[in-house]
Amino acid sequence: MYRHINIYKTIESETVVRYVILEKIPEMEFFVLHADFLRLGENNEDYFRKLTLERLLDISQQKIPWEKSIEEAILMHDKQFEN
Repeated sequence: MYRHINIYKTIESETVVRYVILEKIPEMEFFVLHADFLRLGENNEDYFRKLTLERLLDISQQKIPWEKSIEEAILMHDKQFEN
């Protein structure tokens, strides 16, 4: 069983990143399912809802690197996707 948590971080004056995080219950472990870049004037919510559902359905087939805190999960996600 999972809980869905959204965490937001401003990265530019008109851009916010939304980390879509899963908490594994009852273990209290965390994983960033995906991160969405939200910009003023854009509406991609249908796409992001579909992406969340697709990732949730795929999660049982993946080896998930669960972390002990939300902060650690975000750090690992950012490290994995930094350029």
